[in-house]
Amino acid sequence: MEIIGAAPTPDQLLMDLNLPEETPFIGWSVQCPDNGTFYMGTDETRGSALRIFTERPDEAKPLGSAVDAGRIAADLNCAALIVALFDFGKDIGVVPIGGNQFSEFAQSNAR
Repeated sequence: MEIIGAAPTPDQLLMDLNLPEETPFIGWSVQCPDNGTFYMGTDETRGSALRIFTERPDEAKPLGSAVDAGRIAADLNCAALIVALFDFGKDIGVVPIGGNQFSEFAQSNAR
């Protein structure tokens, strides 16, 4: 999957959502909206890779960039969203910024 355009920065997201600028950014992740799970990691054994998901966003593996999350999303055969994770203390804020070819973000915007 080719990443088109640049992902917003965490600061841009906070500003766009009118959230306090001191809200801690956790990282990028992948969410499967069909079942609400978040990417937790990959278990690699003997040449195979198994992606592990969790229902809890606080257990999601924070990725270093939206591009890294996009690569994982592209490898999945189901709808997957690239999300930014923010720490709100008791809760984790999940902000979708894009998705893979199976997600609602893949719908053509051509005119």
